[in-house]
Formats: sequence, C-alpha cells, structure tokens
Amino acid sequence: MSTGAKRITGKFYIKLNGKLLPITGDATLKLGGQSRETVIGNEVLGFREKAVAPEVDCTFVHNQDVDLKGIGSMDNVTITVATDTDVVYTIANAWCVDPPELSSKGEAKCKFSGVLCK
Repeated sequence: MSTGAKRITGKFYIKLNGKLLPITGDATLKLGGQSRETVIGNEVLGFREKAVAPEVDCTFVHNQDVDLKGIGSMDNVTITVATDTDVVYTIANAWCVDPPELSSKGEAKCKFSGVLCK
C-alpha cells in the first residue's frame, strides 16, 4: 500500500471479524487510553486521569449484502483498521454502540467501541 516515507494516511480499510466493510466518506479511529483533566484551585494543581474507550466511527454503503440488524447486534467482534500507510490497529472483543443509521443516499453510519486498541 505505502509508496514512500512521506505518505500521509488517506484511506481506512475496516474489517469486522475479517469481512471488509464497504466504507465511504469519513471514518475515525479513537485509540483510547487515558484522558487528562487539568485541576485548578487557586493555581494549577495538576491533573486527574480517566479511562477512554477506543472507538471506530464510520459511514458505509448499504446494499443487499449488508445486514444492518446484524451489524447493530454485534458484540465480541474483532475490528481491524488498516491504513494506506501500512499501519494496522486491532480492537478485540468490540461491540456496536448504537443501532446503525441508514440514509436515503444508501449510506449507513455506526460506531463500535471496545476495551483496548492494539
């Protein structure tokens, strides 16, 4: 996929349990980890952390081969996000957060979350 050291990510290839999802438009991956909140009193006192779950948010083509209800009920799914810069991220044991939304343009949106992104 990659053609040089200066290449910038421009495409995602998202698979659900090994099956390529026909994404269109935007897709985002939040790696998860720790979020830090600055704590302020009479001065800046420091920060506190809270866990943030990894997420994949995407828009994909809806056709007769795409089972929206099946996608919406997915849990314990392995999601891989491969980029056109040869980087691959994996979220194991993930789940669909909300039921997919279908538009009259033949596109559906969904969000997946999990415990850890590697």
